[in-house]
Amino acid sequence: MNIISNINQLEEHQIRFIVKRYAEFMPPQGVINLVAEVYNIQINRELLDMMNPLVPSVCALSKKHEKLFLDTRSKVLSATIYLPVIDKRSRMKRLQQLYEKFEDEENYKMIIVVMEAARLESGPLYDELIQLLRIRENIEIKPPVYEA
Repeated sequence: MNIISNINQLEEHQIRFIVKRYAEFMPPQGVINLVAEVYNIQINRELLDMMNPLVPSVCALSKKHEKLFLDTRSKVLSATIYLPVIDKRSRMKRLQQLYEKFEDEENYKMIIVVMEAARLESGPLYDELIQLLRIRENIEIKPPVYEA
């Protein structure tokens, strides 16, 4: 395995490969291991740091490689998936849909489960409604037991 300590010792396609992996937020040690596996060359952390345009004091990349890094980084960031689970409004909307579905089916046990979830989302607003529904329908829901 060849040990590479200078960016000038790398071929163009190797530089592009390393820059892209680094721009994709791959951890430095992961990039080093992947380069060793793919190209059978050993690079060190200092060389890898020289390929990060976000650290201009040590960056030794050409302008086209800096552009490749920044373009790849922006593509990765723009491709980040929006997770509706993170959005409270989306969760509450879904709970409302489930509530209406179970109400049409007159499935009161599931209505209570949905209302419990809504209570967790919004605080004590649903406490009294849940208690009234449990009393009216004579439903008891036991909390789940988790085994270690």
